[in-house]
Amino acid sequence: MKKNDFSIDTYLITFPSNSNNLLDIISSNELLQAHYKNSEIQDKLFVIGIAKGKDEAFLIVRDLIDRVYKETGGFNIKAYLGINN
Repeated sequence: MKKNDFSIDTYLITFPSNSNNLLDIISSNELLQAHYKNSEIQDKLFVIGIAKGKDEAFLIVRDLIDRVYKETGGFNIKAYLGINN
């Protein structure tokens, strides 16, 4: 990621940037913006998936949320993935 070595149709699935979202989908092109060059922002960006194309990103997110809900009855994706922060 730090080298910005992605193809144009690469999307990152990350933990949300705000509490209103379950996950975020970010185009790799967005990483070229000055906002993402800030090391504090980079440190907060936790990538849990990479997709080729927006459609695949949506499918991955939908499948993950469905799995978490079916197996836990909730939407705590961090706990489901065993991440404690």
